[in-house]
Amino acid sequence: MGRALFAAFPKRGMNPVKALDAKAMELASQDAQLRTALFRFVDVTPACRSLDDLARHLTGYLGELGERPPSLDVAMKMGASKPGRTALGAAAAGGVRHMAHRFIVGESPRKALGILGELWREGNASSVDLLGEATVTEGEADRYAERCSEALDTLAEAARGWPERPLLEADSLGPLPRANLSVKVSALTPHMRPDAPERGREDASRRMRPLLRKARDLKAHLHIDMESVDALETTMDLIFGLLDEEEFREGPSAGLVLTTSNGQPVIPNGNGDMTFDWAVATDRDGRIIAEVEGLVAREYGTVAPQVAEKLAAE
Repeated sequence: MGRALFAAFPKRGMNPVKALDAKAMELASQDAQLRTALFRFVDVTPACRSLDDLARHLTGYLGELGERPPSLDVAMKMGASKPGRTALGAAAAGGVRHMAHRFIVGESPRKALGILGELWREGNASSVDLLGEATVTEGEADRYAERCSEALDTLAEAARGWPERPLLEADSLGPLPRANLSVKVSALTPHMRPDAPERGREDASRRMRPLLRKARDLKAHLHIDMESVDALETTMDLIFGLLDEEEFREGPSAGLVLTTSNGQPVIPNGNGDMTFDWAVATDRDGRIIAEVEGLVAREYGTVAPQVAEKLAAE
């Protein structure tokens, strides 16, 4: 498997654009704050409506950095005028297109079906994550919920035609849906605030319920993804509260992702135990997934010894 992965990587003799792309990723890998800012920017790019909007988002994320390389200071100065923002937005759009090929499999769920189907045929299940950062308006949250609903329809329809893969379609706890969508709670409401968790939870709930109903009817899986450690308790209260409602007692298949985009560990401090205890108390199948240094392991179930040691260390 290791040799197959190595052989699939691009060779050293890459074209200048790919070389520049690799250099940007190298710089980002050396600065955690810069890396987080760039990935947040890539994530929000599809929602930007103009080059000016794109430049404002970029300078906003870069403005949060404590120390910036000189080249980024130039970008900040360009963002101070409308012509400068137009030029900066155009450059950023081109950069994102070159960078995004590493992480984005399609411009839409439908355009990603070819790759998703190929992964399935090769023995790999996947969860589709729609790009979109925290929303700031009700309209943005509504659009994100609509995109998630459309994605569920698209994925479920395509998955029916995929060949049987018993290893991917069941585990020791039971069947696993073929269609799998990750949903960001922070994108379902503009009101997710640590000082007012009830408001954000209720606002996200009214958009999450239709998605849970659709996933149940389509026999799809929903991963509820937490983007910030500040939203930990709100996210857990939201999903546990919804799945405890009578109409969702029998489904859909759903999961809670307890990792954040900036790598903050969330499984410690009893959160994994809290989720497992809830699953036991409500007679649900509890699958706890922990991401540790690039390894994915089930915390409850069969875990390789070296993975168990890493989980204990975390």
